[in-house]
Amino acid sequence: MRVILAGGGRVAFFLARSLRTHGHQVVVCDGDETTCADFASRLGVEARVCDPTSPEGLEDAEAGSADTLIAVSRDDARNLVTCQLALVRFSVPRVVALVNDPENEALFRAVGVESVFSPARVMASLLEQHAGLDGVIALAPAAGGKVLLSEVKIGDGAAAAGKRLRDLALPPGSLAGCILRGGGAFVPNGDSEIAAGDRVVVIAVAEAHERAVAALASARA
Repeated sequence: MRVILAGGGRVAFFLARSLRTHGHQVVVCDGDETTCADFASRLGVEARVCDPTSPEGLEDAEAGSADTLIAVSRDDARNLVTCQLALVRFSVPRVVALVNDPENEALFRAVGVESVFSPARVMASLLEQHAGLDGVIALAPAAGGKVLLSEVKIGDGAAAAGKRLRDLALPPGSLAGCILRGGGAFVPNGDSEIAAGDRVVVIAVAEAHERAVAALASARA
């Protein structure tokens, strides 16, 4: 797969190294000559000194033959312009954007960028869950942060302990995908009873995640 990385910062460096290790053809597109030379010498990837926010720059990077373009600069405005050009002018099949400010995610999706990743939003979710909700022992984002997966430990005093799954007030957009118990695991149904000591894997859209975890982990009234 031919992948263009638009931007040459630290994220781009480690991403380029990983992609190259997995056998992909990587082209770094950045306006700084020193940065491009560094990528080429240290990683052995192709690096083009060009501006990915201009049609000429992406033309120079041969964006028309790319399978994927990933915009990874530290400037959301530049990433947005690059993504628009890649989609509209060069018809790149898959465009992915790093969004530094989570409030800008909607702008990217409005222009057709379906794969949007916000490290700040993911980190904020991790910190909020670990700081504010007892029982969350693992959290991972999926679908560009739109879906969250958590592993929730059911304490002895949890309101969910002893209840059937169907009797829990899990919000719309969430489900208990798996229960880990006694060294084993099973996919529950509505009649499955939650026991103290269980670890429940919750899958939820971002806006329902906190309420779903609370329904399982909150203490009895």
